[in-house]
Amino acid sequence: MRVSRFYFPTPIGQLKELVMPDKLAHYMRTVLRLKANDDVILFDGSGCDFHGAITACSRKTVEVTLHNQTTIHNESPLSIHLGQGLCRGEKMDWVIQKSVELGVAAITPILCEFGNVKLSGDRLTQKQHHWQQVAISACEQSERSIVPTVHPMMSFAQWTEQVDAEQKLLLHPGENNALPTLSAVNGIACAVGPEGGFSEGEVTQAQAQGFQTIALGPRILRTETAPIAMLSVLQAQFGDF
Repeated sequence: MRVSRFYFPTPIGQLKELVMPDKLAHYMRTVLRLKANDDVILFDGSGCDFHGAITACSRKTVEVTLHNQTTIHNESPLSIHLGQGLCRGEKMDWVIQKSVELGVAAITPILCEFGNVKLSGDRLTQKQHHWQQVAISACEQSERSIVPTVHPMMSFAQWTEQVDAEQKLLLHPGENNALPTLSAVNGIACAVGPEGGFSEGEVTQAQAQGFQTIALGPRILRTETAPIAMLSVLQAQFGDF
């Protein structure tokens, strides 16, 4: 039977007795119906899993006693920073979730010229928190113990100027360039456009910042399909698939 696994929002370190935050306690008790003596695994983003058991479970509190910890070695040797053009509704959630499962190291939502999603103020703050929670949930499911950062949204120009990687790739349908042959590359930045794709001005701007334009075959992929295909190919060729 699979042991339930949860993200604990503060460093665990050498602690042995932990009281679960209210929201997590409610989920464990009410949704999963866990009870005293049930085994659980906690992780705090440090790269370790902490194994323990529920020692108290009431309407007011859930307490866990930890028994041991293990260092998890399932992070990809290829560090991929995905710059994803902001897309509508649940598509962004889906991209973040699947990208984390596929081993991405960081994600930045980017605003592009042909994008049709507008976020600002409190709504943007809420979305930022929500996206990071999506990444955390994907780590819980995929047994990653290091949580990728979902960076604050920024413009395409800002991201292409600031992102640092040994290899920089921009997906652009219609290009004749296939995925380049890389050797001994540890870090890749990959830009994927929104539903409307990248403008020619954005392509030129990215090329000026060292990005190489490539296409994934002759077919046009949706904005939520392209990053998943790209990450899968990169992990298969240069990562740990």
